[in-house]
Amino acid sequence: MLHTNDYKEDYFKGGGIPCSHLYRWLLQFKDVATDDMEPHWQEITRAFLMWVIGQVLFPNSSSIVKVGWLASLEDLEKIGTYDWGGATLARVYQSLCETSSGRILSFDGMWMILPYWFYFYFRSLIPIFEERIPNSFGYEPIDLDRFPQIAVFNKDQLADVQVGTARHSRPEAQRQIDMRTIESTTW
Repeated sequence: MLHTNDYKEDYFKGGGIPCSHLYRWLLQFKDVATDDMEPHWQEITRAFLMWVIGQVLFPNSSSIVKVGWLASLEDLEKIGTYDWGGATLARVYQSLCETSSGRILSFDGMWMILPYWFYFYFRSLIPIFEERIPNSFGYEPIDLDRFPQIAVFNKDQLADVQVGTARHSRPEAQRQIDMRTIESTTW
């Protein structure tokens, strides 16, 4: 299966495995019967999680996932107890710092969370959403018990906050950022 001796020397560029290699390796199991994969499910799971770490949680411009992440995947029963969100957010903050100071040229990290971070701290600019989501049959209500954090973006919660504001404008966003103080920031 996925062993270090399966790799050519160039696969370990900078102590990592190219995500494209993990993807190609996983593709070999696309049409394999579940019973045939049973003896290898842990190895397949680790390879998939390495790909997720390298492509989703901690992406970088070279699309290489560091081999050190394998240590966190040693016991698959424990990975649900790790604070993946905190680690991901810490990497986003680190990359924002490195990019803004010019130490690196391109942003690395899960950039997709930045709009949610922004809207959480600058609520008067949050877009009001419909309380239903599209599905294959039309629309269904959002289950706020299942997803309690999305209630922050509920239009009833935002009605008072957004009165008289120029929502979704760059100048308004810049004004709110400029007015921000350390004391008014929730860390």
